[in-house]
Amino acid sequence: TGTDDGGIFITTNNGTNWIINNTGMTFLNVNRLESAGPNLYAGTFYNTGIFVSTNDGANWVYTGLNHQTYFRSLVISGSNIFAGATFVVYKSLNYGVTWINSGLESVSPVSLVFMNSNLYAGSFYGGVYRSTNLGASWDTVANNLPTGINITSLAVSGSNLLVSSFNHGIFISSYGGINWVSTGLSDKPVSKLAISGSNLFAGTSGNGVFISTNYGINWTEINNGLSNLNISSFAFYNSIIFAGTSAGVFMSTNNGVLWINKNQGFDIIPSIMSLCVSNNYLVAGTDNSSTWRRLISDIINITTISMEIPDRYYLYQNYPNPFNPTTKIKFAIPPYEGGQRGMTVLKVYNILGKEIATLVNENMNTGIYEVIFDGSNLPSGLYFYKLSVGDSKTGKVIYYSIKKMVLIK
Repeated sequence: TGTDDGGIFITTNNGTNWIINNTGMTFLNVNRLESAGPNLYAGTFYNTGIFVSTNDGANWVYTGLNHQTYFRSLVISGSNIFAGATFVVYKSLNYGVTWINSGLESVSPVSLVFMNSNLYAGSFYGGVYRSTNLGASWDTVANNLPTGINITSLAVSGSNLLVSSFNHGIFISSYGGINWVSTGLSDKPVSKLAISGSNLFAGTSGNGVFISTNYGINWTEINNGLSNLNISSFAFYNSIIFAGTSAGVFMSTNNGVLWINKNQGFDIIPSIMSLCVSNNYLVAGTDNSSTWRRLISDIINITTISMEIPDRYYLYQNYPNPFNPTTKIKFAIPPYEGGQRGMTVLKVYNILGKEIATLVNENMNTGIYEVIFDGSNLPSGLYFYKLSVGDSKTGKVIYYSIKKMVLIK
């Protein structure tokens, strides 16, 4: 639940509900999250500085750096932490215990990355800067970038450095920023770049997500399932991609072919400013709603297995059945014409009717999905699973089905 004084939220029941836990940090705006080993760092907005958590965001400790401005960027290399504020870069060489001014004053460094031991800073006012000595000195590497370019993020892919901008699209340099080549999307306000394997993802302000599989030669719009097209951030977990938007968090298990809403548990869906994977959690920094976290195992429980558009709701028989200890449950969600579809809920019950597990509690898009149920901690016996779908306007159940399965150990 969001509160007037902000805080940290955790879940103890697979993300169905959230519990406030704001120990150590009550500020509401978290612009940047970055993890390094056991530590999670948060850059905040206006007169609060940098915080660190050693338990995935459950508790926070103030590291200092009280600066009355945005902290727009964080990058970590070993014990070295660099924080980009509105008009300066700060650095700590001891995990945030102490901080010193690292230059680039009046530059507005909105993005920081390391490449080949060099530190790069992208400025919203047009510059790209490089430091070869951990911020002791900087030089400009913005040759042939357009005059007045508003840089929004930097990304590294092997020996390639990429920049995105609000007003000139995306550029790539294979020479550490000495020369730049346009890679397209010049008509889109690109807000965020992210790279996963050979795939380059571009998030925009108002146009959603685009993907390139050939380093920007061609771009494809991938917005199926995104109800909000203002993209602020990306995070990756293995082959899964998460997108932060002005209307919460979305997930794709197939490189953006289909996005699934993952806002269950937010009382009021926040505008996401940053995302970060921290050990077993996805952590979201928000605008005016502090920091939230959710177990990744809970988030990725549902897998899209087909882009086929089903013509009816259907709950399939689990397979294998009998099973030991895991089984797969498949269900189909057709298009819905009657107003707005509500929550799709899939639960497991024992033979006495006691609820054992909630496998799905989502506002699902059209598609065919699969969920894995793990009965490792349950005794052998007969179990039931029930799928129900509601209408958000009337509150009525528009579909339900119950099937039985057998666990044999």
